Amino acid sequence: MKKTRIILAALGGFALLGVSIVGWLLFGAFSAKSELTEDLDMRETKILQLAGAKIAPTAAALRQIETNRLTLANWMDGMRAAVARGDRAADTNQTDASFKSRMIDEARMLSALPGGAAGKIVKENFGFGYNDFITGGKMPTAAELPELQSRWADVVTFVKLFSSAGVRELLEVAPLAATEPKTGEQPANPGRRVAKRAKQKEPAKESRTVRRSYEFKFLADPAALVRVLNACAADSRFTLVDALTFARTEDEIANRIGESKKTEQEGKNRRGRRRRNVLAEESTESEAPRKGLVTDPAAAAPFAVTLRVTTVDFGTQTDVNGKEESK
Repeated sequence: MKKTRIILAALGGFALLGVSIVGWLLFGAFSAKSELTEDLDMRETKILQLAGAKIAPTAAALRQIETNRLTLANWMDGMRAAVARGDRAADTNQTDASFKSRMIDEARMLSALPGGAAGKIVKENFGFGYNDFITGGKMPTAAELPELQSRWADVVTFVKLFSSAGVRELLEVAPLAATEPKTGEQPANPGRRVAKRAKQKEPAKESRTVRRSYEFKFLADPAALVRVLNACAADSRFTLVDALTFARTEDEIANRIGESKKTEQEGKNRRGRRRRNVLAEESTESEAPRKGLVTDPAAAAPFAVTLRVTTVDFGTQTDVNGKEESK
């Protein structure tokens, strides 16, 4: 009897152990199934999101993306060619002596352009920003000759443009120090940290773009100033207008009112028998200027204009005369 109980207890223990093992296996299988089901649901959701996106990663969409990329590349090439039409580079065949002689000859040509300074656009012995070379005895060095050629060509272009637009008088030309374009970009969310970077940021490629800045001061009527700005925008030379200020050289209304007050004051100081006649004259003299406050624009004082511009070269091989260089 005792032996039978021992056997039954042992069998019961084995049965309990077997049930535990089977239960553990079933639990593991169920957990694995749940994980697989969850992973499958996630993948299915991802596929549905991709399929429902504006650009689904289908073969047709990828072909369209490549077509768009080529179209954009062609458009960019055409745009670069358009903005670079007026690019200039130094004439390597020019010597320092020949270029100085050329500057003097072209300065004489520019000085003869029509304007309002004794019939010319500039006064006598105007140096166009390069007095040392034109009116002085300085000779350009070999190091500064290439940049000087490009800058002088720009000055010649702008002075001709001013004369064609009807500028009365060119007062000052000042070549400014070269400026570099800002190439760095600020992140859209500067406070947001990026967890990982797939690769190091590639070093920026050396830019072939060259910018040259100038400041011109001149006298011009309003219509002539508008023509100057339109000509800068329409010229083949890529030109940026950085700053523009203008003001009347004389205040016509203030001058007329001042003359009227002066006449009235003189009238008050007069004494004598002709007081009544003087008062009548005062009334006539004081009213006449006020009636003429609206004057002929052609006779009005011109604007004193300060124009700051920047020309841009995009790296094409063109000489300072606008001819393509042979390669």
